[in-house]
Amino acid sequence: MAEKGLEQLANIDTNARRDKFAAINRDGYKNPAMFELEPSYLKTSTYNKEELTPEQWKRKITELALRLGRTVKKGPEPLENEEAIRIFEELVGSISEAEQTVLFYENDPSRPVKLDVMTHLNLDFTLILEDAIEAIERRGVNMQQKEEENMFQNGKFTAEDQSRVRNIFLTNKDNNQQVDVVAKRIRLSRVQANPFEELQIMQKMQAAGLPSPKPIASLEAKGNYYVLMEKVAGVNLKKVIKKPELLKEVMGEENFNPDQIEEYIEQIREIMVSIEASYLQEGILRKNFQRDTQDIMVDYDRGSKKWVVTPIDFEPVRLINPVD
Repeated sequence: MAEKGLEQLANIDTNARRDKFAAINRDGYKNPAMFELEPSYLKTSTYNKEELTPEQWKRKITELALRLGRTVKKGPEPLENEEAIRIFEELVGSISEAEQTVLFYENDPSRPVKLDVMTHLNLDFTLILEDAIEAIERRGVNMQQKEEENMFQNGKFTAEDQSRVRNIFLTNKDNNQQVDVVAKRIRLSRVQANPFEELQIMQKMQAAGLPSPKPIASLEAKGNYYVLMEKVAGVNLKKVIKKPELLKEVMGEENFNPDQIEEYIEQIREIMVSIEASYLQEGILRKNFQRDTQDIMVDYDRGSKKWVVTPIDFEPVRLINPVD
């Protein structure tokens, strides 16, 4: 719907485009109620730089570049990239602004900090509570790409927010050991029920004894919504399929037989079939589960000689029976 609407922008004047884009912005949300949680400046149809902080300005034009980029990339009759750039220039004023690094997070100190801990671990959340932006967005390690992207690269707009999953470390106060944590900033446009539904699903899976990341906490800070979970050990199945010898790393040289790689992959596939059936019994539907190898982690218990297969992304999951 959003892509089709943007195609029509080329045929109307600039003021009408701004009004049209505001409507498209809302239409891009799976749950329209989530649009109300977004900052007010994102809902306006104007791009007046003087009325926004530098971070708000970057965030707003990043969202515009994202939508135009998707329009260029997808059909059925996508805009030519030059046309998307022309629309961007008319709305924003200069394409040079897009040479900045993408910015999808908020940084509003007036918004409350809310932390709901869901783990038995006695973790120290001090740094996150003091400044979540610094602890997560700036110091956290980007897990989805090596470098941050600009909004405009190689003649094309950035087509995805790949900076919202960060690796951070929290200290367990009981033993002073560091815990490997994944902090995922929630993209409200993708949410079907509430910002923390992904954590609720993981809690449900953990209670049922089914594989999933272990929830740590939900966090609302400076206008952002984060889910914190323990990092899952192992290697990504998609990488294993491309480079099967990676299994040697998780199995250990003493357990790995290069002549049995196909058998190992088949064993992992069989476990995935079992997991999918168990999920369905718990009211969880994960589309394309067998093909979605990107979001499956594979580890090996060297003691029991058994595979440990864990799905790691519950954003695309649909609840057949909604979580209470």
